[in-house]
Amino acid sequence: MVGIYNCLNSRIFITLPTYFNSYWRINKEEVKITSYSNNDGIKLMQLLGLHKKDEQVIKLANIGNAEIVYKKNIRISLVDFNPDYLNLYLDTKDGQKYILSLGNTDYQKLATIIQFLKDNQIELIDKQGIVQLLRENKNLFTHFHNKKWTAV
Repeated sequence: MVGIYNCLNSRIFITLPTYFNSYWRINKEEVKITSYSNNDGIKLMQLLGLHKKDEQVIKLANIGNAEIVYKKNIRISLVDFNPDYLNLYLDTKDGQKYILSLGNTDYQKLATIIQFLKDNQIELIDKQGIVQLLRENKNLFTHFHNKKWTAV
């Protein structure tokens, strides 16, 4: 029984940190970014509350503009199933720059986030026409890959 317990403990130690990534959240006043270490041991301690997480707070009033950008993942293998990148770049009035991942955000929530930024008088830069594509319920992957998504 002790051997099984030790085996389970080592698996938790090895796999638990890989399931948690940095994240961000937004409310009426601020954007809060929570980041974890790239070192799995430190990340595990952060998840268990034994080591401090990196948290950054950006007041909405300090955000000058936000830019939504879709970037294709260059695939060098036929078995590369990693997603493309969809990010929100924030520029603050004091010159700071932040990158927020939108990769796991569904399209309806993304439209809500965009509207929330506009409602808070934050200029939205959308050079790729992503907002319009979302309004038309277009698939961003299909659009940006022009229906050609074979490996490079």
